Amino acid sequence: AQEAGAVCIDNGSDFRLDPAIPLIVPEVNPEAATSESRFIASPNCSTIQLVMVLHPLHQAARIRRVVVSTYQSVSGWGVRAYEDLLNQIPQALKSLNKVSFDPTVFSSSVAFNCLPHVDKFTPDGYTKEEMKMVLETQKIIGDENINISPTAVRVPVLVGHGESINIETENRLSASQAQEVLSAAPGILVMDELNKDNPRHDPLERTYPVPLDIRKPEYQDLVLVGRIREDSTLKNGLNLWCVADNLRKGAALNVVQVGELLIKKGIIRP
Repeated sequence: AQEAGAVCIDNGSDFRLDPAIPLIVPEVNPEAATSESRFIASPNCSTIQLVMVLHPLHQAARIRRVVVSTYQSVSGWGVRAYEDLLNQIPQALKSLNKVSFDPTVFSSSVAFNCLPHVDKFTPDGYTKEEMKMVLETQKIIGDENINISPTAVRVPVLVGHGESINIETENRLSASQAQEVLSAAPGILVMDELNKDNPRHDPLERTYPVPLDIRKPEYQDLVLVGRIREDSTLKNGLNLWCVADNLRKGAALNVVQVGELLIKKGIIRP
């Protein structure tokens, strides 16, 4: 395709870390797309929503360290995992001791379960998914000095990844300042307001996003962020939670947006 003059946007993992190939999330590093870009890689699903959140905070306060735990839906593995979960649920409702599953997909049944095992293991005990989040994030943001400690977990959700993110910055950002920064960032919607009128009678309860929110048309193409708070154990620390559609923004939509970016820059014509 390249020899025929086409620009290729690849959603696979083979070329993401190649220094000669740009790895692009349009809201984060659009400058990586140039007239010389004839082959572009799109990042891993969990990386995309992570960098969408980290990038504006890094610009505001310089991030030093990130500890991230993912809650990844089964559709991130593929259609077989999606169908396997649907098959497991009625069995699990009858007995959790007798749930059949496809061992070529996951190491255990995933219905009503959590598996700290996404992709294959590496020699140092991490998984390939976790290392993708480290190396791809550093490449996209353009800072190899950001230390990232990830744990990737598969959860019994059909579509939609969640991430719990702890961030240490060089300069202090209050929770309200972080909320302002994220609210102004493209592609992000902050859902973190007082929810006083709740049936749980909690006057301090706040709103927050959940994976089912991405089923709503107004949210399906966004990264939803909530639970923004200061980490009391760090001088300059934040905790937050984010949710995104791993099939749309985490995959197909990002590829489309890269194509739109190339058109906007005049690199290709529609």
